[in-house]
Amino acid sequence: MSGKQIQHWPAWYFGPGGQSAVFHRIEDVPVGWASEPEKVVEPDAAPPPDGPDAWAGHTVESIIHSLRKFGEPIRAYDSPRKMFERAVAIGALPGYGKSDTK
Repeated sequence: MSGKQIQHWPAWYFGPGGQSAVFHRIEDVPVGWASEPEKVVEPDAAPPPDGPDAWAGHTVESIIHSLRKFGEPIRAYDSPRKMFERAVAIGALPGYGKSDTK
């Protein structure tokens, strides 16, 4: 036996969020769906869009929390973008600002 998995169609496939469906050919199966429920990979949540409640994938609350850890004052009139830029400038957000490597 060559180790090739035999697939009979139509077949049940399972998707994220407990979804399941019968498909008649492999080309119809959505990306991320699997033949066994245990093998389904749940997609990561999409980052929040830029706007009044978030900036660059960070929520306003997470930006404020990062600024407070560095002792920065929070001003009510600052936009999420301004707070994000200030957090980046002082290195309060992981992955932004000065690098630790030499």
